[in-house]
Amino acid sequence: VNTYSYTFSDRSGIVKSPISKKDSQLPPNCFFKETILLGHCTYFEKEDIPGVVNRLRQFFTENSTYHIVNRNCNHFTEVFATALIFAERFADDNFKGSLDSYPSYVNRLAKTGTIVINHGNVCNVTKEAKVGAGVEGKVGWDFPSEKTITNAGYGKTSCPKNDKKKGKVLTEKQKLALAKLKRKT
Repeated sequence: VNTYSYTFSDRSGIVKSPISKKDSQLPPNCFFKETILLGHCTYFEKEDIPGVVNRLRQFFTENSTYHIVNRNCNHFTEVFATALIFAERFADDNFKGSLDSYPSYVNRLAKTGTIVINHGNVCNVTKEAKVGAGVEGKVGWDFPSEKTITNAGYGKTSCPKNDKKKGKVLTEKQKLALAKLKRKT
C-alpha cells in the first residue's frame, strides 16, 4: 500500500516497512511466491492509511491476539485489504464484503483448523474490516454537525460547525459518499 508492506506477527503486532526491504524480513529459506492485486483503494487518501491500521490494532496486537489458527498474519491481510477496498460500500447494510480476489489457498488450513481448535477469538473479516475502515456503527452515514465528535473511542475529530449563513461545509469525501447515498434512494 503506497510503497509499504504491512505485516502482523505474534512478536511485533502490526508492522509497516518499505517494500524495498520486504526480503530482509523473511525467515531463512523463504521467498515470495507471487504478488496478487486484490483491488483498488478508492475511498482513502494516502494520509488516511495509518488511521485504518490504528483502528485494526484492537484486533491485531502482539502477544495477546495472535493465534496460528484463529487470528494470524493471513487474517490480518484479508481484513486490511477488505477495509481499504470496500470502505465506501459498507454504507449498504446488505453488503457483506468478501474479497473474491483473495486466494482461498492462503488461509485454507487455518480456516479448517478453526473447526477443531476454536479459542473464542476467531477473526470476523467483514466486521473487523468495517471497524478498520471507520464505518462500524454508522447509521446511514450521517455526517456530524457538532464542533467536536468522538470517533468511536479513537480520540476527537474536529468537524466544521454549522454556519446558518453558509450551510454545512462538507469535505470532498463526504460529498462523494452523500452523492452515492442519494443515488441509492
